[in-house]
Amino acid sequence: MAKDDSDDKGGNGGGGGGDGVGKGRRMPVQQAIDVGVPVKTAYNQFTQFEEWPNFMHRVTSVSQEDETHVSFKSKIWGVSKEFQAEIDEQRPDERIKWHVTQGLSHQGVVTFHELAPRLTRIELSVDVEPGSLIEKFARGARHVKRAMRADLHRYKAYIMMNEEESGEWRGTIEDAEVKSSEKSASSSEKKSASSSEKSASSGGGSRSRRSGSNSGEAEAASSSSGRSRSSSKNGSSERAAKRSSGSNGGDPSPTSSRRRKSGSRS
Repeated sequence: MAKDDSDDKGGNGGGGGGDGVGKGRRMPVQQAIDVGVPVKTAYNQFTQFEEWPNFMHRVTSVSQEDETHVSFKSKIWGVSKEFQAEIDEQRPDERIKWHVTQGLSHQGVVTFHELAPRLTRIELSVDVEPGSLIEKFARGARHVKRAMRADLHRYKAYIMMNEEESGEWRGTIEDAEVKSSEKSASSSEKKSASSSEKSASSGGGSRSRRSGSNSGEAEAASSSSGRSRSSSKNGSSERAAKRSSGSNGGDPSPTSSRRRKSGSRS
């Protein structure tokens, strides 16, 4: 009994007055899930905080003020709550760590582990410090744990149905300060760019094919006209030859007539 009292008061085993995770008998809520996408895809989609309401049941809206501050609006059991979080650490494809500066007090970390080229394990650890009686009841009744597990399963379905991330932020944050910022184009922009490139290439090919066909038609027309002209020339020459031969056969030359006359006289 004495040992239990020391744990409740935050003695050697509790950590009630320290900066560690969990106080007394409270343990961080830990959940994990395996997602059938590459680790880069899983991480990139998780960085799109403003899309969290698409797969988080109790989160109604998210707004990101800058790279390290995010505001959340949630509705739990009909009660609307707001809280602001600050990102302490962020490393691409590895981990994101945050803590709440205003609202429901908690801190958490999510890590990404590559199991295979198209298989990623996501581990989520959240330490909730309940304030009101309702929050304490929810924490004791494991509502937070069930909510986290359900949200992870919704995230898995969301990313696997879309097959690719809707956007990405590949920056690095250390001690709540941005060390490097790298933002790439979203998947919709990439798709539009690729479709425009495809349409441009197909249009160029059709134009080249059309020009080729036009040139072929022009060559065929020129060759046919050449043939027709040559045939007409040949026909005209043949007709002229026939006319000359016909005139010579019907009307004898004067020399032949003279020869016949002289022969008759003799």
